[in-house]
Amino acid sequence: MDKSKITMAGFVLVLVSIVASSGIREIASHRGDHLRISNELRCHTGPGYSDNPPYYVGSKYYWWIRITLCARASVTDVVVSDQLGGECMLEGFSFAPIDKPGPYNYTTEYSAYEAGAAVSITDGTTTRCNYLDEQGVALGDFHIYWREETLKTHWEWNIGSMNEGAFRELYLTISTDTNPADQQEFVTPGTYFLNSGPIVEGIAEFTGLPTGATCTGIEIEVFKKTE
Repeated sequence: MDKSKITMAGFVLVLVSIVASSGIREIASHRGDHLRISNELRCHTGPGYSDNPPYYVGSKYYWWIRITLCARASVTDVVVSDQLGGECMLEGFSFAPIDKPGPYNYTTEYSAYEAGAAVSITDGTTTRCNYLDEQGVALGDFHIYWREETLKTHWEWNIGSMNEGAFRELYLTISTDTNPADQQEFVTPGTYFLNSGPIVEGIAEFTGLPTGATCTGIEIEVFKKTE
């Protein structure tokens, strides 16, 4: 093969590489450009904690979390999901903006916080009942279920379509539960996450490509109480 052919082959290879990398960047940009999601601890006086730090081993705590979702373009098949830390349980939730923790659209009650125990979720008028298991409880477009020995709470919110500029919020109240030995969490000092961090996924209406966004879980520090 003469030098001109080798040079041409090299040029084509470089061109293909540039096009391919541009395509990868384009796809990556589609995944992050259409949806934004965040979660934060809130209290009725502004950003902060429902129960303020410091947090100590063996004490019952409650937190109020606000999850905010915004569509920067029209998106279909929007689904938001997350899971709570293994030391936490869901107390209530709401889809409407509220100024302070509760009253919620839905309140959760447990016969006991152990695998297979009964759970009921009510909006004050209608009550849905099932068990603490992977089937969980479905309330229209919102599904809650529990997994693993620690009964991690998973939830999934099937929103559907969102137009450009649309804005949705979800408020959760969670608390520390007890472990299988019936000890109040948290049982040891250290760093904990109240949740894994919500994930939103959907299909960008203009491109037909998948799009989505994530945010990190909420981190706290737990201390051993000293006398």
